[in-house]
Amino acid sequence: MERSKAQPYHHGQLREALVTSGRALLEEKGIRRFTLRECARRAGVSHAAPAYHFASIDDLLAELAARGFDELAAAMTTEANRAEGGAAAGL
Repeated sequence: MERSKAQPYHHGQLREALVTSGRALLEEKGIRRFTLRECARRAGVSHAAPAYHFASIDDLLAELAARGFDELAAAMTTEANRAEGGAAAGL
C-alpha cells in the first residue's frame, strides 16, 4: 500500500494534538467516558499512537490536570495583580 504524498506519515505535533483532543473530550464526556481510543480518533491518529507519549490513560489525564492547574494559577495571579489594595483585598 502506497502512502499519499500529501499527508506525512509522522504526525509532528502528536503530544499537543492528544492533549487538545483529550481536553475537549474530557469537557464533553467527563472522566467516566474518557478513553484513549476516542482521544486518538479525534486527534486523527491510530488508537495505538498515544503510547508514544503517554504510557497510560492516567498519564494523559495527569498531563491535563497539570496544565489545568497551571492555567488556574496564572488566572489567579492575573486577578490578584489587578486587585487594588493588595492580596487581601483581592480575596
